[in-house]
Amino acid sequence: MILDLLNYNDNSLNENIYKFRTNATNFKIHFKIENSVVGNYPHFGLSAREGILLVYKFIDEDYWFNVDAYARRNDVAVNMAHITDGKRMYDVIVYGPNLTSLTELSIEISDEFQSEIIDMNSSRRIMILGGLNSFGIGCTSSGVMFSNIIQRNFDAEVKKIVFNNRNYLENIYNYLKNESIPNVDVSIFEIDCYNQNDVLVEKYLEDIISILEEYSDNLICWLAIPSNKSNKKENALKIINNHDVIFNDLSFIFDESHSDMCTYSNNFINDSANMFISIELTKNLRGVLNWNI
Repeated sequence: MILDLLNYNDNSLNENIYKFRTNATNFKIHFKIENSVVGNYPHFGLSAREGILLVYKFIDEDYWFNVDAYARRNDVAVNMAHITDGKRMYDVIVYGPNLTSLTELSIEISDEFQSEIIDMNSSRRIMILGGLNSFGIGCTSSGVMFSNIIQRNFDAEVKKIVFNNRNYLENIYNYLKNESIPNVDVSIFEIDCYNQNDVLVEKYLEDIISILEEYSDNLICWLAIPSNKSNKKENALKIINNHDVIFNDLSFIFDESHSDMCTYSNNFINDSANMFISIELTKNLRGVLNWNI
């Protein structure tokens, strides 16, 4: 049996995330990529740029585990005999690459096993907006991006409006003004970063927040900025204090007790930082949402 994940359309907000269920002890993945982004990305893992990552969980359990990451191949054999004898069903999520486009993604499973594509529609809807940190720059694989951690832990639909650009607020504003925006339970908005032009913050931040308030039942604003740019935080707070939003200052990832674990430099964060960000934002989500999960 062939599961054509790429061409399965469930109309959910999730993009570049695919899910299937099986009891197979092994299967093959066929994937191809194109439109690789040219550039130097030393802080970005190969599978996050040009490959895929698989995670799995048993359908009667709550926790996800990594299968493996794959890159630059179009025919991968995956052995799952160590987790199932062919009787126990499990779910697999496939995370696609961030800097290339998938042109093929299918799963080949023997007919002796059960298998199906899983619809990812959900009553839980989240929108995530931001720049380099929210885009995932600095992650070794797409599975450790804080947005994807939140997506699978809450079993939610996640709309990402994120840009590989330090001056991203203008990109977000133009997107919100010109594209169709979904109504969501909560938006998570990275309001500024270390090296964004302050003029853009003054010009666009309040307008973006006002737009998001129209489409979001709840709005969480966050930032993570080193102490030598604390004035940026103060300027942003002057704007968001005019609105009914939840603010989370996650700048601790740059302090002396965390920076060696969480950052590459003042400009780039890593997997550990994404883990901390997901934990802190999850606390915010649980505080405002009545999701029993």
